[in-house]
Amino acid sequence: MSVAEGSGVPEKRPDLRIRRRAEDDVEACLHVLAEVHRYDGYPLNWPEQPGAWLSDGP
Repeated sequence: MSVAEGSGVPEKRPDLRIRRRAEDDVEACLHVLAEVHRYDGYPLNWPEQPGAWLSDGP
């Protein structure tokens, strides 16, 4: 547990579990990537194959 900066109050953090991305996750990741690109401009140049861009290959 850490202390929230400047408050002296312990900061509660949720338990965090990280898992490998499943093939079924790619479509949802593509939707999130498109939203980020639309609102924030990242990635600057939209990839020709965004699924491959996210997955390190075609």
